Amino acid sequence: MMMHPDRLYRLACELVYPTIAFCSPFLKHIFALVLVIVIVYLPFIDALSISTVTYAVSMLHALFAFLAFKNDIGFWKKRESVRGMSARSVIGNAICSVIIA
Repeated sequence: MMMHPDRLYRLACELVYPTIAFCSPFLKHIFALVLVIVIVYLPFIDALSISTVTYAVSMLHALFAFLAFKNDIGFWKKRESVRGMSARSVIGNAICSVIIA
């Protein structure tokens, strides 16, 4: 049995509003509407389309990770010294890159 749309929207607002307190009321309304759309239409999406979207997002993530790594290599190649950069930030970024990779 499906909930009435108004009741579903109010429930979505109760879920969304506390988690995104920093947003404007318009954005809160949009987030609540998106949540309602996902709740209503998710059962109709088949597993094949979900796996296709997951695959596409994974490929985009890999592409962006490659481009970011390429950009980092280019930055460090043209850099002659680390003057102006704190040692803590350089070491912290290196550690984060190793953990993520």
